[in-house]
Amino acid sequence: MAAACRRLLERLAKSCVWVLAFSVAMLWAGCAAIPSAPVQKSGVLSEVALVGKVVMVNPTARFVVLTFPLGQLPAADQRLDIYRASLKVGEVKVSARQREDSIVADITAGDCQIGDEAWTR
Repeated sequence: MAAACRRLLERLAKSCVWVLAFSVAMLWAGCAAIPSAPVQKSGVLSEVALVGKVVMVNPTARFVVLTFPLGQLPAADQRLDIYRASLKVGEVKVSARQREDSIVADITAGDCQIGDEAWTR
C-alpha cells in the first residue's frame, strides 16, 4: 500500500511541475504578445503651462500680484485660471505692469487668496 501511495504522489508531483511550467510559459507568451500601450500624461497642466503664485491680493480694487519663475512671465492680456487646493476658484487677466518676476493681473471672476496658483489655460 505504501508503494502505491508513493507512486501516486510522484505522478502527482510530476503533473504539478508540468502544469506549473505550462502556466508560466503561457503567461510569458501572453505578456510578450501584448504591445505596451503608449503612456499618456494625465494631468491638469501641459508641459508648456506656466504656473505662478498669488503673492498679494487687493479685493477692493480687484487685482492680484503674481510671481512666476524668472523669464517665464505670461503675455499682457493673457487669461489665467486661479486654483486653490487643485480646485478652480477664479480667473484673472494679466496687465502690462510687470517687474522682474512679478506681474499684476485683474480679477475677472471668482476670488483669490495669497498662496493660490495661477495656471495658463
